[in-house]
Amino acid sequence: MIHPKVLSTTQRRGRTRNLAGALFAAEALLWTQAIYQVGVGLSAVLVNTQVVMVPLLAVVIDREPLSRRFLVILR
Repeated sequence: MIHPKVLSTTQRRGRTRNLAGALFAAEALLWTQAIYQVGVGLSAVLVNTQVVMVPLLAVVIDREPLSRRFLVILR
């Protein structure tokens, strides 16, 4: 028998996973459409800038510390 608290936690995580999956699918569809609108060359540039942008946004939004390795690579 599963404890009710475990069951409710599992159900919440299931909803969160479903929402995350739906958002990822929507992002993939929008990205595919954006490639047609901006062109393949510019979309390649956008993909490569996210390697730098995501950690910087993590610092601003989540207050995540940057690793030394990341800072050395930026120089």
